Amino acid sequence: MKKHLFACFVLIYVFICPAVFASEIKWFTPERPEFVTSFSVGFPYAKDLRVDSNPAEIKVTADMQELYMDAGIAVSGVKFDFATHASYMPLFFNRFRAGLALNYHFYRYSDIFYENDYILAARFKWCKGPVFSVDCGIGLFMKFAVIDILQEYVPYLFDGSYVLDVCFNWKITSWASCFFSLSSTDYFDYPLIGTPFIKFGADFRILPVFGLGVDLTLKYVDMITSAVYLNESILRVAFKVIL
Repeated sequence: MKKHLFACFVLIYVFICPAVFASEIKWFTPERPEFVTSFSVGFPYAKDLRVDSNPAEIKVTADMQELYMDAGIAVSGVKFDFATHASYMPLFFNRFRAGLALNYHFYRYSDIFYENDYILAARFKWCKGPVFSVDCGIGLFMKFAVIDILQEYVPYLFDGSYVLDVCFNWKITSWASCFFSLSSTDYFDYPLIGTPFIKFGADFRILPVFGLGVDLTLKYVDMITSAVYLNESILRVAFKVIL
């Protein structure tokens, strides 16, 4: 009898459970992805060394629901940024997504130094209802920096840290949404530790192929100490083309 029970459990585990769970997991959506190209301009109210003028940014995204990719560049005075993200998050039980994400960022400051940033993160998104969703992640962060004048003696500097982020999204209507996020990095800014970014924003679908976005980013320094201060504040306005 025990052998028969054990055989039944093995049969259920090997054949039935995978079939049941497979039907509740959406691995990929075989549809045309949504492509969005955005052009944004920043208006800084408080500036740090990274923002010496009004930053101009271009970003392209491809959203295939489970698979997401983007790339962008930012130019401001003597600095140049390039960043790209990719993530894969299958849909489980029509309630949440979970998966992995890989980020890369290159930052060049004049002819003084440049940085390469790498992030590998685990991501989770709760998306059961049509109105509210929350997206969060935790990962490992590696930074390689090269100082031009010292490169002959010190090829590069390396340091590592952790990254955390959470974003709350509300879809108010079919053409308007808003969000609030708290993150240890920004799309073009990757400090090592203790510098959170607080962001408020909204997006508007004005026409089927045209959208408008606005967000306010607050960058705080030394958040884990008692000497907290606002280091940077930027209002961005983005014009989006949706295909």
